Amino acid sequence: MDKVLVTCCLLGLLLYYNTLNAGFVYDDSRAILSNPDVLPSTPLLNVWTNDFWGTPLSSRSSHGSYRPLCMMAFRLDYSFCGLKPACYHITNVALYLLSIVLVAQLARALLPPGPAKLAVLFFTVHPIHTEAVAGIVGRADLLSSIFYLFSLLSYLKHIKYRSRTARHGDLYCTHSSKQRARVASKRNGKSHCNGTLIYNASNHVDETSKRKGKSHSTAVTSVYVNGGSHISDVTQVSKRKGQYNGVPYSNGTNHIGEISKRNGKVHGDGAQQTYSNGSDVTQTSKNHCNKTVLLNGASIHCNGDVLHEQSPKEYSNGDVKPKTYWNGSLHSHSLSNGTSGDTELRGLKNGCHQVNGNGTPNGLICGSMHNGSAYGDFKSFCGRNGFCNGLNGFSRKSKQFSVRLKVLEFLVKLSVSFSSCGIRKSVGNVLGRLTGAEFQERRDHVCQWGSLALTVLFASAAMISKETGVTVLAVCAVLDLIHSRRTLSFKDPTMKRSLMVMGCSGILLLLFRGYMMGSTAPTFATADNPTAKSASLFVRTATFLYLPVFNLSLLLLPLQLSFDWSMDAVPRIHSLLDRRNLFSLLFYLALYKLAHNSYRGILLEHDRKCPPPDRKCAYSVTRVECKTCKHLRTHHNMRELCACASRKSTKCRCSRKLLRRPLPLAVDRGRLLGHHQTVLVCLALTALPFLPATNLFFYVGFVVAERVLFTPSVGFCFLMALGCGLLERRSNCRIVRGLAYIVLIVFSARTVHRNRDWLDEESLYRASLRINPPKAYGNLGSVLSSQGRLDEAEHALKMALSFRPNMADVHYNLGLLYQSRHQFDDAIRSYELAIQFRSSLALAHLNLGQLLGSLGRCEEAEMVLTRCANISGEGLKDLHTHELTRISALLHLGRLHADRGRYQDAVDVYKRAVKEMPPYYQPQILYNLLGEALSRLGQVEAAEYWYQAALQAKPDHVPAHLTYGKLLARNKTRIPEAELWFQKAQKLAPKDPSVHQHFGQFLAERGRFLEAAYHLVKAAELAPTEYDLVVSAATALRQAGHGQKAEQMYRRAVELKPMESGSHSNLGAMLHLNGRYEEAIKSYSEALRLDPRDSTTLHNLEKLEKLMSRPRVKT
Repeated sequence: MDKVLVTCCLLGLLLYYNTLNAGFVYDDSRAILSNPDVLPSTPLLNVWTNDFWGTPLSSRSSHGSYRPLCMMAFRLDYSFCGLKPACYHITNVALYLLSIVLVAQLARALLPPGPAKLAVLFFTVHPIHTEAVAGIVGRADLLSSIFYLFSLLSYLKHIKYRSRTARHGDLYCTHSSKQRARVASKRNGKSHCNGTLIYNASNHVDETSKRKGKSHSTAVTSVYVNGGSHISDVTQVSKRKGQYNGVPYSNGTNHIGEISKRNGKVHGDGAQQTYSNGSDVTQTSKNHCNKTVLLNGASIHCNGDVLHEQSPKEYSNGDVKPKTYWNGSLHSHSLSNGTSGDTELRGLKNGCHQVNGNGTPNGLICGSMHNGSAYGDFKSFCGRNGFCNGLNGFSRKSKQFSVRLKVLEFLVKLSVSFSSCGIRKSVGNVLGRLTGAEFQERRDHVCQWGSLALTVLFASAAMISKETGVTVLAVCAVLDLIHSRRTLSFKDPTMKRSLMVMGCSGILLLLFRGYMMGSTAPTFATADNPTAKSASLFVRTATFLYLPVFNLSLLLLPLQLSFDWSMDAVPRIHSLLDRRNLFSLLFYLALYKLAHNSYRGILLEHDRKCPPPDRKCAYSVTRVECKTCKHLRTHHNMRELCACASRKSTKCRCSRKLLRRPLPLAVDRGRLLGHHQTVLVCLALTALPFLPATNLFFYVGFVVAERVLFTPSVGFCFLMALGCGLLERRSNCRIVRGLAYIVLIVFSARTVHRNRDWLDEESLYRASLRINPPKAYGNLGSVLSSQGRLDEAEHALKMALSFRPNMADVHYNLGLLYQSRHQFDDAIRSYELAIQFRSSLALAHLNLGQLLGSLGRCEEAEMVLTRCANISGEGLKDLHTHELTRISALLHLGRLHADRGRYQDAVDVYKRAVKEMPPYYQPQILYNLLGEALSRLGQVEAAEYWYQAALQAKPDHVPAHLTYGKLLARNKTRIPEAELWFQKAQKLAPKDPSVHQHFGQFLAERGRFLEAAYHLVKAAELAPTEYDLVVSAATALRQAGHGQKAEQMYRRAVELKPMESGSHSNLGAMLHLNGRYEEAIKSYSEALRLDPRDSTTLHNLEKLEKLMSRPRVKT
């Protein structure tokens, strides 16, 4: 298994290696890039009070997804590598490899070796996992599944230690020193011993000393044969001479290797009785033995002398059938050739059976199994008074049963093998060994409850990684109930206690989850889950019943996968004649049949072990078997397992045929569960994690989500592996193995190919064009538009609208595209359509208001921006973006007022924005604009306060440095301080043209034209297409006396705006000053052509004409 595990991990790494170069795609941007909870600057408490997308859980707009552990993992990645996507993908792949290891451990515990290896391989290569691994947001499913598996494995450990602790309770139920050993003094040359001897089976009885003469001992001895393990390893008991008293006892965990021959007369000299739970034993008279052998709670009362053997009995056919008697108490008959014979039980009192006068048992022989063979060996007890034993054990394994009877015979004979000195020595050894056993018991007790605590802890971690993780407690409960059905431990108080702890923990976790989510349920858009919004009960019921079938088809044949299954990707069922209803019916019938057959198989196994106590037996116990399928039944069993058995028919009419050869099931290997139990556990492991996504208890915000199937795929892969194991046993194993290899190869290739789709958003959306065309085309158009591929983007957006015309996001993106092309009318129309289909889309209002303002339609822009600022965010999916958009609308509304000279209105709007802004909003721009508006109103002190607030919010905010410097420059006494702020801004942004522009203007106002010209020319070089900067640089050069350079700058201005009259006028003036009159006249003439009423140009042209009309003085 270790080789297979290493192979699977290497295979998983190889399959998902191509995801390491992927970027942030789809939901990754919203969950990581735009989520403030990922940033270290956000308080850690916010992670535990916000949902997965950064919205407070108390808000009505919250998505309701509470996953703080996943967000903590994102913060950890951010602390190491910032926003580099490779680090996040490496973490996802590492978590996936860890999940493979845990799945392998779970498969090893539940499945046979062959199917376990195949199940891990199926899980490793299944393409349904690509979204959870390749998409960074899928980390929530990875973490939840990992803790899910940890919780299951911890509960398996809990069951193991609980069973071991229960055996300790049976073995060491009498621990007081008085019950351990009591040694009597020697009297009249005879050794008398009255004590309790408990033999610890982890040790060996090597040899007792030989004693001569007659020795008597009176001992109260406890015999325990543990039902949970085999009897073994009492290596040898030495030969004894004379008469022996006493019974040694074994806990039944060791094998008896060799029993020495005994000579002489054996008789009991005292009362020997097995007891449990500290029951007291009283001594009876000598020369009579009243023995009770307790097998894990079921007692055999034997009256008479010690066990002895009678001569074998010959049958008429020549076979020899030896009889082994428990002195009239227990008879076991087995044919020497191994064929099954009769089994009789006599002399039982207070048990499951009543014996007829002729010695034939008139009652049930009940049997039970525990952790081992399916043939009813002495391994457990059913909890009733009476000897418990499997019917099939007597019929099909009577030879093994005879061996166990000989073991019991040996235990009783060994009771007379110790002398008084031997008892003293044995008691001393046992007392020393008992200390280690007590330590083992206490350690197992601590491990039992520690593993249960870990189960609850891991379940809690799974739930706060993703909500479906809480279902692991239900899976653990189902596992325990099925396991108890196998071990017949329904009345075990420790099991009930475990289930009570699991139930209370689940209730507390659900209450905690409900408390964190608040009293309001999350709301979703109609497009997210259209069926939930349907008014027809039939449509909702039929469609929701079909969705599990569709998810199963994705697990069986994962060829068509999509990043999103919303809208109409899975069409709703509107008619009863829809063929998908037939698929749903067949699916639920098959599911019921599988569960029913598995449960029926468990009942059949249970009946073979121990029939119900209230079923009365009208017949003696006789076994018959079907000659066709070898299916055993008993006359007292009222179920018609084999109708042909009693009629001696050759045709099999069994209601449930058994396989001719045993399958490689867990029960055959002594594992935790049998085949039928394993099937039910795998069904629970598949269905229960998927249960919250079925819309059965509440509506969810998706139709189908591939990453939701990550945890259920564990149980599905187990079922696939079990099915392959069955097919391999029933048919040609080479064909089945070949088909399994083909499936693994196809799944691996599909996984690698699907990983390529998740490399970037364009490939992801193109891969889903056929599955969900409106959503895929809409997202693809947005991506292409951001890349500058406007023609392709326009085509994609229009294709999306052709499938679904009411998509507001698509209309908004199309408006952005038209606006970038300066198609303002089309852009305005698209924005209005987006607002029409979704009035709460604040981004459409904001962009429409900005566009109207830039077009000079200020009144309309003011109205749109005001409406945008008043939109409520209740029930919106992305409250974070909505609140940012509202504040941005107020900011642009204030600028609109300031540009129109309404500074007081601008101040009022800015102050409202300050009051309503969310805590994650970056306020430095708002503070700076507010300070600038106040400075225009002459409120210098208030303006300075807000400038300083802007610098405090963001010390490297360059606009605040510039505006604060301009404010200080108004005060002549603070001019040096103002220059320092300009210089700080220059150091922060040396390549920012606005910094050089404002600094140059400040220097020009101070009359430092040469320095001003340097900074303004620098600004023009950094932004060569900015007309205002070029004109300012030319003016500064002219003022600094650099006429030729100024002329060049003016020519550049003319090139930038050839239709601007001021450009030609300024160039003419510069040519005029440089003495190039003819060119100056042309420039003036062009300026007057563009603006005939330009007084400055007319005045300069008049001056130039007068200058040119003057006669030149000849020299």
